[in-house]
Amino acid sequence: MRFACDSCRAQYMIDAGKVGPKGVKVCCKRCGYNIVVRPVGWTSAQNLLSITGKEAVPSTVHQSVTESKVIDSSEVRLGLNSSGSPLETSPFKLAVETQIGEITDEMRARIALVRPILNAILHALQKERMERLGGVAKITLADLAREYREGSGDCGICFEYAVHDAICRGDRLIAPLINEVLEDFCGITGNAKSILFGAEKAGRISLIEPAEALLTEESRIWVGNRGQPAKLKQYIKIAEKAFHQPEHRNLLPRSIRGIWRADLFLGSATMDKWVATTLKINARDLSGDAGLRIGIYPESRNGERPYLDESKNLIICPLPYNAGFMEIFYKSFLIVRQFLAADARLPREVALPDSVDRYVASELVARRAYAILDVIEALAPVAQPSLVESTEVGTFQQNTQTQAIAPIAKTV
Repeated sequence: MRFACDSCRAQYMIDAGKVGPKGVKVCCKRCGYNIVVRPVGWTSAQNLLSITGKEAVPSTVHQSVTESKVIDSSEVRLGLNSSGSPLETSPFKLAVETQIGEITDEMRARIALVRPILNAILHALQKERMERLGGVAKITLADLAREYREGSGDCGICFEYAVHDAICRGDRLIAPLINEVLEDFCGITGNAKSILFGAEKAGRISLIEPAEALLTEESRIWVGNRGQPAKLKQYIKIAEKAFHQPEHRNLLPRSIRGIWRADLFLGSATMDKWVATTLKINARDLSGDAGLRIGIYPESRNGERPYLDESKNLIICPLPYNAGFMEIFYKSFLIVRQFLAADARLPREVALPDSVDRYVASELVARRAYAILDVIEALAPVAQPSLVESTEVGTFQQNTQTQAIAPIAKTV
């Protein structure tokens, strides 16, 4: 039976005998994504209802609802069964349980990135404007639309926030790639963590407390050179000052004298290993410095892979565009820009023609009178990354016929 990874689209075949009527969960060998393979007709009604947040129109779908079993990834081969012989055809049909359906997944992916983009634009406001409106906690979406002034660095600021937020959420569009880079090039294993340093050093928002929570006295910053790595917690405050006051740069050890230019610190709180990371919207702007280890940018050619640039002494990590993180980021950035340009109301169709984009914008319009920080928090459940987890709608015997509820697409 043939199936594909929903994350990296790697193709696999599995012996029908390994699946059975209960379905299986398989870990992709290429990207580590958990694939749930189930019989045709499986639908999680509770998942669909929780995503839309509204009562859906029911349509009858006959199916068998049973608990899936877990198999070892070694039992899956590309075109071979577990014994190494070619797989035989079978009349038993299988389907991959993708996240939640194509349209809904696109909507949730946009909302997931709209949240940090709004947060970035909010905290980029001038301090006196914030104070005039009663402080950052009281600024509404309508206020932001009136106060927002376009700047040349807006996209870069939002890019920093979006990448940081996606790594923290374990977003499937970026987390597997970052984990791969950290493990293959830096020897840092496990789920990556991120400390947003770029916004803090520019004085837009204080992020000392999150950094303090992740860093210990033994947290080290790895630079790829010989010798004992420097302790990050000891020097992170100096690096923050060095951004504004060049005389503080000489107070940093020679091996990490350039970390004041970092935008993120990526690593593992468990291993106490961190690497300074720089992010640029344009790959030509990437440059190395003492202590900088990873450079992240949107890929310029389809299929680019991470590599070590010895001339810059940087591990170059291009983020995928087509159907990947950067495409969703730019679409989400456009939604927010058009929403603010329309005075926090629904933009004209010519400005935002895509139906999914207009739906996301309409969700913001409905909340234009609410404080932005409250809106960001309220949208969090809709943007949860755990889209592959199935929710049982009941316990049935094998081959039991039941009904599932399917949503009708909303027209905006």
